[in-house]
Amino acid sequence: MIYVLKSDDKKISYDRELMEGVHILQILNIKYIPLIIKQDTLNTIDYVLVTSKHAIKAILNSDYATTFLQKPIIAIGESSKQEWIKSGGIVAMSQNKLSSGEKFADSIKDSIRGKHILYIHGKEIATNFKLLLSDICNITELIAYESYENKKAFFNHSLNCKDSKHMESKINFKDGTIFIFGSPKNYDIFTKYYTWNETWYAISLGDTTYNKFPKNINKFNANGNFLCAIKLAKSIDNKGLQ
Repeated sequence: MIYVLKSDDKKISYDRELMEGVHILQILNIKYIPLIIKQDTLNTIDYVLVTSKHAIKAILNSDYATTFLQKPIIAIGESSKQEWIKSGGIVAMSQNKLSSGEKFADSIKDSIRGKHILYIHGKEIATNFKLLLSDICNITELIAYESYENKKAFFNHSLNCKDSKHMESKINFKDGTIFIFGSPKNYDIFTKYYTWNETWYAISLGDTTYNKFPKNINKFNANGNFLCAIKLAKSIDNKGLQ
């Protein structure tokens, strides 16, 4: 069994055969925070740095969406890049194959030197881009959303027909289960409810999450490539079935 731990229950749009046996476990909920920025300040922005598709959703639902779409963005992650392009925006730079925020920050320094960057992110961050880039450019920050634990994610819910009471039981993950973690917080919440089974496999989508894993578990790093993570998980799963 393969589980993708994420912050929404949206279906993953890849080939149906590839996604067969892949389950979504929504362990985080997202609360959006209204974006407040003066129009004069927004007019001075050269690039918008977005760290996730949640940041983009917050932008598109804001009062400044039209102005934002005229600004080129620096996208962290392929999903952020594609979401912005689909919305009609321009992507100036994006983190495609690089696996860590630190490496990406180093790669764009020459391009943004002396520029004004609007950095839009969640309340909790894995990589502090303001800290990494503030010495070479002017950075304005906006917090666009926060994530919180979905306490129902790890329980099966059913209705007892005899007395019409709702029943719940903790999900039992089998030996050899493969988990794909998109962030350190996903891993932290998961291990709050479960003691890690030595037969399980953990796949991270980047270095920050990978470094969160203990040394003595079965672990892999997909280096920022979600499709690679799915294919790797399928390969491990298929070998386990042989």
